[in-house]
Amino acid sequence: MEERFWSGTSNIVLPVPNKQAFPPEYRDKSRLTYYASLFNSPEVNASFYKLPQPATVKRWAASVPDDFRFTFKLWKEITHVKELAYQPTDLEKFLSVVDPAGHKLGCMLVQFPRR
Repeated sequence: MEERFWSGTSNIVLPVPNKQAFPPEYRDKSRLTYYASLFNSPEVNASFYKLPQPATVKRWAASVPDDFRFTFKLWKEITHVKELAYQPTDLEKFLSVVDPAGHKLGCMLVQFPRR
């Protein structure tokens, strides 16, 4: 069995300030495409605050290599509800949003509020 190691940053953090500083072969590409040349898994922190559209997740998955994995942070409407009294439909909604990542869906990051 081949072991894999995924590494990345929280959000799409790049070592350059803007597209003009990207290597020439990435200047006409998305930030995510350039990021995928440096790392193989970002933490999608934005999904904690607002759910992306499933079509957006599908587009992200299509723009990265096959061995890339997304780590989605679980939506705060699930984790930060008092005493975790969330609605199960919220979890179903979250999972349906990230499902278009397909096999590029890595793990879920669950952040709970401070007590």
